[in-house]
Amino acid sequence: MNDRTHTVYVSNNQNGDFPGTVSLINTATCNGSHTTGCAGHKPAVRVGRSPGNVAVDQANNTVYVANFASATVSILNAANCQAGRTGGCRTAVHSQPVGSVPQGIAIDPTIRSVYVSTLLGPGYMSIFKASP
Repeated sequence: MNDRTHTVYVSNNQNGDFPGTVSLINTATCNGSHTTGCAGHKPAVRVGRSPGNVAVDQANNTVYVANFASATVSILNAANCQAGRTGGCRTAVHSQPVGSVPQGIAIDPTIRSVYVSTLLGPGYMSIFKASP
């Protein structure tokens, strides 16, 4: 979740057969107290195959999605791709290769690093520099 943009990012897995998506839910209109904006289709952005865990770097408006079947992390520019502003979603996604079968994902904003645990491969973890 990104409190600054009132957006929850929810991964939608397509069983690894097709690219998955990440739905953008506007928490200003869809939450436990106000459900008026919860009904209907939600905007979604295409990511890698079998997206799972999502990590949000609120300080830098960046969303990281671990893609189980494509051994990548999708990187979304949340400044241009959020519930209230979806026009930039088509060009907001980049892909970072990581080890096989990425699972958990965490961000250390102090040293600008992204950590991805993987099930297969040397070290069972991938580390890369966070997006600016």
